[in-house]
Amino acid sequence: MKCVEDYVKFLCKWIFENCSNDMKLMAIRIDKTSMDRLRSVASSTFERLTYTSGRAFEGDKTFETKVYWGINRNDEHERKDVSGSFNSMNDYPKEEKPFYVRVNDDGKTVSAMDLVLPQVH
Repeated sequence: MKCVEDYVKFLCKWIFENCSNDMKLMAIRIDKTSMDRLRSVASSTFERLTYTSGRAFEGDKTFETKVYWGINRNDEHERKDVSGSFNSMNDYPKEEKPFYVRVNDDGKTVSAMDLVLPQVH
């Protein structure tokens, strides 16, 4: 997870250093907040969450799609999980990921991770 986090930060910094004119043009024409978001990703500390400890399970019953352990989380669940911060999520249910992902010692989860960056497209 650290390798992925560091690489994403490196890419954001590289874009700033090597493509600043393009980013300025994008900020003017497409998205005024794009440069701030890149800076934010480049300087942030990523919170690490396991699938089981995700905030989507914390009693919020307002989801359009019901939340239960083992569900393949969609965007509305991930938005609740990340709560505006940058996150690495790991240890997903083995049924949710491909067969070739290493199964953890608990027999229920796998060694897989996703990097969740809200508001970064």
